[in-house]
Amino acid sequence: MNTNNQETSLQNNTQSDTENQTDVWPLVKGLTYFEPPQFPLNALPELLKSYVAALAAATQTPVDLAALMVLATVSASNAKFYVVDYSSDWKEPLNLYIIAALPPASRKSSVFAACTQPLQEWEQEQLALMKSVVNEAESRKRILTNRQEKLEALIGNINTTMAKRADAESELATCIQELQNLIVPSLPRLIADDVTPEMLTSLLCEQNGKMAVMSAEGSLFTVIINGLYSSGGPNFEILLKAHSGDTIRVDRRGRAPEYVESPALTIGLAIQPDILSGLSKKPGLRGRGLLARFLYSFPPSNIGYRAIGTNTVPEGIKRQYNDLIRQLLSAGVIYEESGYNPTHITLSTEAKTAFDEYRGAIETRMQPFGTLSSITDWAGKLPGAVLRIAANLQLVINATTLISNIEITADTIRRAMVIGDYFIEQALGVFNIMSTDQVLEDAKMLWSWIESRRFRSFTKRELHQLVRGQQRFTRADTLSSPLALLEDRGYIRHLPINSALPGRPSNNYETNPLIFAEPSEEGTEENVP
Repeated sequence: MNTNNQETSLQNNTQSDTENQTDVWPLVKGLTYFEPPQFPLNALPELLKSYVAALAAATQTPVDLAALMVLATVSASNAKFYVVDYSSDWKEPLNLYIIAALPPASRKSSVFAACTQPLQEWEQEQLALMKSVVNEAESRKRILTNRQEKLEALIGNINTTMAKRADAESELATCIQELQNLIVPSLPRLIADDVTPEMLTSLLCEQNGKMAVMSAEGSLFTVIINGLYSSGGPNFEILLKAHSGDTIRVDRRGRAPEYVESPALTIGLAIQPDILSGLSKKPGLRGRGLLARFLYSFPPSNIGYRAIGTNTVPEGIKRQYNDLIRQLLSAGVIYEESGYNPTHITLSTEAKTAFDEYRGAIETRMQPFGTLSSITDWAGKLPGAVLRIAANLQLVINATTLISNIEITADTIRRAMVIGDYFIEQALGVFNIMSTDQVLEDAKMLWSWIESRRFRSFTKRELHQLVRGQQRFTRADTLSSPLALLEDRGYIRHLPINSALPGRPSNNYETNPLIFAEPSEEGTEENVP
């Protein structure tokens, strides 16, 4: 088929279908357009909702930032102590990976300090309680080590009598046995900030697998992106395993091996928006699933519109929030008394039914022409994230009765699903920004072909015939992601394949008629480039 005949076919082959279409098209959003939704405050339990709203007002920051950092703080409190049992072969830990992207001077540090204050206070209190215990154990270890060295020297001395050697050997055996049984506990830590992946591994090992990286700067990603402190390049294996709870085993030359069973790392970071593009360009970060493990938020900046002289967070609300986090952290006592076995959280029958419907909808949206087809790596992990969010919310609701038999209710799972929908819209925008990479550029190129020829409808095969001379589009499957982006932005719509037509079936598309409507037509909108 020559180009002229092909373009005529593109314009006419499904034009009658387009003319018969009676449903309303959405307004077209530009290819670089991103209007993030606001965090759904009503989905939070009342106490968290009140605290987030008060903190956002006091700091004049988007509610999203406070909401995400409160979620991270709750997650850091609950992680390791609980798991969600969906079924015998699907269990989710409660730790979350969260990123908020805001420009400099957004008062991120104030929000972080307020949200994490109860974690910091708890850590300091536990440190004070444990310091004497640690010092006593370290002192006993030094004494035993010195005694061992003296006994070994005595035994090895040729002038030692047989009787003295026998007594020394007996005492040495006792000394060695006591050293082996002696445990010097690590000083308690809950939060790390400026930390390398290697140091994070050691902290997880020392803290029985429970840690949180909370930072208003996002230095962890700076280390990963730049490959600092790692001769073999970026090392983010620890972040992969510590999200899913996979056992960590590390052997390093000249150091004792490190072993962490069921690690539960929480991450709550605020990074500058330009770091997002740096993440997407670093080889392996997305391909190996690291970027898919994060929940993202890119709230609009309100710099320049902030009120002056706002009130602080009311003391009553602040005290209730701090008490809540302390109640959640106190479950660690129960966890230790149980022999470090996490409490299992289940779903009510109604909650499981609602969640299964949600999972089904997400699965459908991940199909080749679904709205989540461009971020299937992220969307595939969303149901697990929703379970984690739901469990954390349920623990907040049940904070005064955190003993056993905890069940996620239908109301709580629906709250988590609303929050999940928020993260979907955020992820679509953030991955779009991160992908100013190839997919966005390819979508712009395809649209320039469609727009310049004013195609009302076309098939994927016919479009490929036009553009395959471009190096990027030598194969037809390279059109799938950019076409999905064009559909998500309202430029085109995928039509059902008509298998009754002769020849090999191809994917049919129609173009949004609002784009090509004459300005004088009633109710039309200008094309958004």
